[in-house]
Amino acid sequence: MAWTKRTTPITPPPEDTPKSDVTAVESDAPAAEKAPASRRFSKRGTRRGQHGTNAVLGLFVLLFAVIGMIATVVGGFRTVQKLRDTSHLSEEMYYTLLPLMQYTPTAFDSVEQADQAPLIQAALYHVTNREWIRQQQDVNYVSPYTTDEFGRTIVPIEAVTEAYHALFGEEFTPQYATFGVEGDSYFAFEYEEEKQHYHVPQQSSGAFEPVIGTIQRAGDFYTVQVGYVHLQDVTVDDYGNKVIDMEKATYRQYYTVKRTEDGYVIRAVADETAATDKK
Repeated sequence: MAWTKRTTPITPPPEDTPKSDVTAVESDAPAAEKAPASRRFSKRGTRRGQHGTNAVLGLFVLLFAVIGMIATVVGGFRTVQKLRDTSHLSEEMYYTLLPLMQYTPTAFDSVEQADQAPLIQAALYHVTNREWIRQQQDVNYVSPYTTDEFGRTIVPIEAVTEAYHALFGEEFTPQYATFGVEGDSYFAFEYEEEKQHYHVPQQSSGAFEPVIGTIQRAGDFYTVQVGYVHLQDVTVDDYGNKVIDMEKATYRQYYTVKRTEDGYVIRAVADETAATDKK
């Protein structure tokens, strides 16, 4: 019996899905996925509500910018105001100028051209007043300066020169000479060139009390108004303190003061009329 070769039955291929149906299926899936996106994004592709958020952020940025600008302007104004404010210098200027202004000096444009007598007298006061303060602070303090037979304090020239430079500047050389009441050993500021010292009598203030007025600053230079009030116009408050009113000043002067690394030095003194004319 002959064998007959059987062939494996061929399974027919599956029928292809119509393209129209595939397209429909494929289009349906993305449509379902895109549905939520269509609610979050606009047609231009931007997130819905983004314009409102940007507007709020922009408003905050603008607000902080305005606040920053205002703060800068206010800070700058306060800085300029602080630089121009010299009210805190009144007391400092008073004690800086006191050695000279208590003697109501003659006006001068420069230290070299000034009458040296009041300048030397101011330097001597600077020395003797410092000693008086030390004695008040310490009852056991012993002054290095002796006195002569007339009760005048003997001050070495080195100390006078140091005080002179502190008041008027180190670049100036004082011109020493005897001044004061001639022929009166008790009240004369006697200069002994050979011994290089001064005989300084007890110093007293004049008929006027000085008072500080306006202070104007230009760089390192200050123009300080000084009024001279007659003693009869000086009153006393309820605490016993002197009340010196600028409005009662008999006349006024303007001191030109320069600020240095060590403090202040006097450069010139002008009478009020002359100072007004220069302006």
